Amino acid sequence: TMYTLASRRKGWSINEVINSLDADSPLRLLIDVLDRYRPGNVPQSVIDELKSVSPADVLIYDAVCAIDCDNDTIASEKLLKEAEAQGSEIACILQVRLYNYLGYKEKYKQSLIKFAERFPVLYVRLGDLCMKDTYEGHWEQAVQYYILADYYGMLTVQGARNLSTAYRMLEQAGKIKCNKQEMERLEILAKYKQSEK
Repeated sequence: TMYTLASRRKGWSINEVINSLDADSPLRLLIDVLDRYRPGNVPQSVIDELKSVSPADVLIYDAVCAIDCDNDTIASEKLLKEAEAQGSEIACILQVRLYNYLGYKEKYKQSLIKFAERFPVLYVRLGDLCMKDTYEGHWEQAVQYYILADYYGMLTVQGARNLSTAYRMLEQAGKIKCNKQEMERLEILAKYKQSEK
């Protein structure tokens, strides 16, 4: 999402953003591996090249093979955690995606909390989870997460809409008075980002 937002601001396609990275960038090499080959069919020379640049990210390829070829979610989770421990940032995001894909709600939420400071766009996901909850104070918690995403410039279109909805719900409950300028800003933000698509 962060690369997509950056590409929209520059008027580039996501592929142009990826191609602008250094040729030996671990992200670029890993995407090349995962885009060009089926799991389990990557030439050893390509694996060796990725391993020479980022041994941790080779574990991501192994994790993808574990789930795609062997349907082994436990091995995939273990490999992603190992890759994260060795410094792979991509492994962090893929852990989040894996838990969401498998429907592990608590692990999904905990991984969002764990990685949101490093990847602020994840604050939007945390806000979305709070919007669906019913516990006392869930609107306030959603607002806090969306504000954090906004602070880092990572508030998505849906995040802007949800933040304005949360503000309205809190106003209806008599907990805040909506700031007119802030509500207008959120509306413009959503429209502006929609116009970039």
